Amino acid sequence: MDQYTKELNNVTPNVNQNTNDHIQYFKSKENKKRINTLKQKYFKHLKTIKTKLLFGNVLKEGTPISVNPLVIWAWAGLLINAINSIPAGELDGGRISFALWGRKLTMQGKQHIESSSKVNNIKHRDETLPDVRVRKLKDQLIQAKVYLSLQAVTNIRHLTRELRLRVKEVSRTIREASKDSDLPRNANERMKAIEQSLMKARKIQDDCATSVKKLRAMLHSSEDQLRVHKKKTIFLIQLTAKTLPKGLHCLPLRLTTEYYNLNSSQQQFPNQEKLEDPGLYHYAIFSDNILATTVVVNSTAAHAKDSSKHVFHIVTDRLNYAAMRMWFLANPPGKAAVRVTVQFLSS
Repeated sequence: MDQYTKELNNVTPNVNQNTNDHIQYFKSKENKKRINTLKQKYFKHLKTIKTKLLFGNVLKEGTPISVNPLVIWAWAGLLINAINSIPAGELDGGRISFALWGRKLTMQGKQHIESSSKVNNIKHRDETLPDVRVRKLKDQLIQAKVYLSLQAVTNIRHLTRELRLRVKEVSRTIREASKDSDLPRNANERMKAIEQSLMKARKIQDDCATSVKKLRAMLHSSEDQLRVHKKKTIFLIQLTAKTLPKGLHCLPLRLTTEYYNLNSSQQQFPNQEKLEDPGLYHYAIFSDNILATTVVVNSTAAHAKDSSKHVFHIVTDRLNYAAMRMWFLANPPGKAAVRVTVQFLSS
């Protein structure tokens, strides 16, 4: 070790000399090479010292080393485990990091995932709705009516005629349609035609404020019409209640009174042995309307080849239970069997 330090001190200038001479000395290529070779010798000498400290005099230059196969397998196992411990993907290191810190995304990635999920939800919702085209046609119809009421559009006669024609076509298309399956075959063509007419109108009238004012006016007018129709509906309901015959209006009350005036033996239906016979035809009717139930039972029994093979199980509420029983006691449906039971019916 001492001889290498002496050589290094010999090749380097004295520290006490001038600084410029010191810098010029290290700039020369020959001196740089000499210093590098001395450094290499120095580090090589350090390695030999370390090996002697670890292995003693066993290892010498030229001594062959026999490596056990287990050492190679151990080294390969350490390498594979080190690769598997990288915190990425589906490796063990990635799973451990995910369990410790969770999945972390950048803001850009989150926005991309949220936007893609919203688009997919909108597409899925549009595909599942049965009246997508009907709604679009109605929106186009409202837009066309708004443009027809604007002065800038009405000044152009050919565009006004075109919009009125499109409004008539779309009105006929969606007149009785409540879902897309009810639309005619030419609905898509009419949708495209009115969209082209609306594009022409937008180029002429692009002032949103005017369109908003007109839409508000149409909304107020629709609300006024709705109030008028509600008043007419209430008036017609009251008129129907007043003009209904009193005998028909008080039918359940009269039947209930007659039913409770009967004896217990007279309140029983005939043919009770048929109620649980599996060889007959059984029908279940849920209703609180006496006349509608009578129409169903009588028409079924009248059109049957053998009415004695039919059994009707009528389920009604407590309010109409006595009246329903009294009606079928007084008007039995031929040879068919009838049973009336009570159950709370929702509206």
